[in-house]
Amino acid sequence: TQQDGAWAEAFTIDGPSDEIDRFGRSLDADGNLLIVGATSANAGDGAAYIYEVLGGQAALVATLSSMDDAGHESSFGRAVAISGDRAVVSAAGADSSRGAVFVFQKDRRGNWSATQRLQPSTMSADDMFGLALDLDGGLLAVGAPQADGRTGNVTLYTVQGRRGEFVALPQLTPDEAAQWLMYGSAVAVSSADGQSLVAV
Repeated sequence: TQQDGAWAEAFTIDGPSDEIDRFGRSLDADGNLLIVGATSANAGDGAAYIYEVLGGQAALVATLSSMDDAGHESSFGRAVAISGDRAVVSAAGADSSRGAVFVFQKDRRGNWSATQRLQPSTMSADDMFGLALDLDGGLLAVGAPQADGRTGNVTLYTVQGRRGEFVALPQLTPDEAAQWLMYGSAVAVSSADGQSLVAV
């Protein structure tokens, strides 16, 4: 936390399990909410944990897992992001490493539940869709850096319709394709005041 212009450690969070579950493999925060990925939790199936920070302490409020059988060693929790009442968690190793992203929504009672599974039909084995992602409001960017012969691409999604589900936009690709470019290894998005910014 920051106080009087200086940053200091406020607290530490230990993983819910005593197992070696790679707790902290990925992180994101929004307001007083923190999401933590643990790709080896649940005997290798992976998990993500949402904490609420109040009064200088972090309380576990939700444990997230894939909405289907993503498979052992699917790397569920490889990348995580949270924005308001919505969270996204990737399983980059799912489906022979095609990769998938799971969307979670918080209801009025404060319960988090899975609502969508995202995976473009163009993904092939080892594309690693979801190796990187970012979320801001209703804008989501998901990187697949090993797609197209490891040239890579990024899929953008926006929330549309009454149900508030993510709908894919045309993929982003580099101007010049090159093997091992790994476009989409890192992504960032910002959406505010009617303008959106995507960095790849």
